[in-house]
Amino acid sequence: MEYTIIQQPTVASKSLQKHPASGGERKSPEPVTEQVLENAGLPQHRMFQLVKELAEYATPQILQLPSVLGFLWVLVYIGFFSLTCSQMVLLIQNYFTYPTAISIRVVFSPYLDFPAVTVCNESPLRKTRVLQDRRYEDLALLDDYIASKVLLSSSNGSDSKCKSKNDYKCPFSGICIPEKWICNDVVNCDDESDEKNPDFDCAKIKLDRDANLTTAQGHCNWPSSMCPEQTCATACDGVPECVESNHYDESDYLGCDVKRSERSADQVPSQKSFLNKSSEHRSFYRQKRDGYSNYYETFDPLDYFSFYFKSNNNRAALRNALAFDQTLMRSYGFHAKDFLIQCSFNHQTCDYSDFKTFQHTHFGNCFTFNSALSENNSSSFRNLTSSKTGEPYGFKLTVFLDVNEYIGLTAPLTGVRVVTHHPKLSPNIYSQGSVVEAGKALLMGLERNELAKMGGKYGNCSYTWPDFLNLNQNLKGSLQLYDLSDCQFYCRQNALALRCGCIDSYTQDFSDDENINEASRHYCDSFNDTQRLCRQSIEDDSETGVLNCPCPDACYTVNYWTQESLASWPSDVYSPFLVEQLLKSKSPQVHNFIREVLSRSNISNEDLSRELRRNFARIMVYYERNSFEKVWESPAYSVTGLLSDIGGNMGLWTGWSVMVFFELLQFFFKLVQLCC
Repeated sequence: MEYTIIQQPTVASKSLQKHPASGGERKSPEPVTEQVLENAGLPQHRMFQLVKELAEYATPQILQLPSVLGFLWVLVYIGFFSLTCSQMVLLIQNYFTYPTAISIRVVFSPYLDFPAVTVCNESPLRKTRVLQDRRYEDLALLDDYIASKVLLSSSNGSDSKCKSKNDYKCPFSGICIPEKWICNDVVNCDDESDEKNPDFDCAKIKLDRDANLTTAQGHCNWPSSMCPEQTCATACDGVPECVESNHYDESDYLGCDVKRSERSADQVPSQKSFLNKSSEHRSFYRQKRDGYSNYYETFDPLDYFSFYFKSNNNRAALRNALAFDQTLMRSYGFHAKDFLIQCSFNHQTCDYSDFKTFQHTHFGNCFTFNSALSENNSSSFRNLTSSKTGEPYGFKLTVFLDVNEYIGLTAPLTGVRVVTHHPKLSPNIYSQGSVVEAGKALLMGLERNELAKMGGKYGNCSYTWPDFLNLNQNLKGSLQLYDLSDCQFYCRQNALALRCGCIDSYTQDFSDDENINEASRHYCDSFNDTQRLCRQSIEDDSETGVLNCPCPDACYTVNYWTQESLASWPSDVYSPFLVEQLLKSKSPQVHNFIREVLSRSNISNEDLSRELRRNFARIMVYYERNSFEKVWESPAYSVTGLLSDIGGNMGLWTGWSVMVFFELLQFFFKLVQLCC
């Protein structure tokens, strides 16, 4: 019997074979092992040695284990290596999205920059000033007419009397209408007696009215007028030119009348037809917004009576129709001297001269305390600071609303609008404002919040105004901080100016483009069909996204979070003290008001308080704490983090590290040397 015994890998092992023929024993040939290769001095032994020297674990296992286990190791190695590569791709992609992390810190500061405070009366116009202008007096007279109509709606009004002896009382309804509404081609009485009364010679009344237009005043020749300061100005040209104490008094402007457009009777539907045709009113609400055109096309722009009934008191149509030019708003609105009565900051007295005045399209004259907007250089503006907290050390202001001067169509609310904002930014009155009603004190506690974004590759934000706005240097010098809402505003004004030839704000000459500047001097007229429809198209494009305004976010913003509370003001016991202080104010309007109230017979302290609460409001703005919240962005994923994550994934799935990588380079280098 023949058999063979093989023992590996011991060098001293013997192979014994038994051969029946010879009955003797001899040595068998040794297998090709690492030791055999080493004894033979072959190059393959050096490759085995290189593999064994690797710190990386998988490759030696693949080369030294039997074929089945080695194949399994190959599959495992390929799988985990692929997983490592996919994870590396995801990590690199995440890095190039440039994510940011938000950090928040509460910073104590002994001195905090105080914000700007903007206030606006809810009524843009003073009634007495409007009544002095024949062109707009119907707007003010409409209040008395509607009030008379409503109060007499439940009675025949036979015993009532009109406010003025010159007013005409409609026989059927008892409603009083102004004398100038007689024979004006607009039916104001239900029985049409104001137009068809046989006692009226309407033809003669119209001729006398047109002939009695206000002529020149003073000693200037027509068409000039004498201003109070003895200078001549063009009268009745729609442009107020007389200036008194830095305020336009419009002596060349007031009292001017205009002829109504000559229209046939069928062009001017009567009040009665408006009130009875409810189906016409219902159809209006089904119209698209461009359907407002029928309001503007039918009537004279100054015929507020007819326009009011035609619009069915629709606020959108009325607001557009009652948009006045900036000069009129400045002149006929509430002036700082008569509106801003008592002012103090940190126990230091201030007055109306410390406020910057600007005009708003719907609020008239507005006033800003601690504003830098009118300064060309930031270095010329010194921001007020607050070192103490609480109401005694903040900003305090008493305002005189003078509600008897309100006009119903222009002032649906009674009160003052208040906005706090950065001194180098314009106020966004609509979105940021708070309303303080008459007879209330507003206590507004502030907390300052600063937000700093990184910009650049980390986000779309900007510190400067975008070039596509074409803003000139004067405006950039005034608006020293970039703001997203202001960017969108000027983008829209650019579109209006270029497409419609007008704008719907009082911002003039703001562009480097002369065509835009020329259009900015013209306020869009709702009664101009072309401008109205063009303006509406801009609104539609803005809402649907067709109007592209690529305005980035601001990289630096300052917000003021407010805690507001209201209290009744003044109290009954404080009212006499307040009256004593008000009599020391510089406002003639306030003096006249106080004297008129005190002149009433048998006036009690409660009556005095009631009148004061009806016409005055108090505003107090202050910091709640000597600290502010600072929020800033920082890179959420740095290069160090990326390399650490890549190394962690390689070590977890393949056992590789940076040292193994260099070791593999050394292995391949030696392998090339071995082969060559």
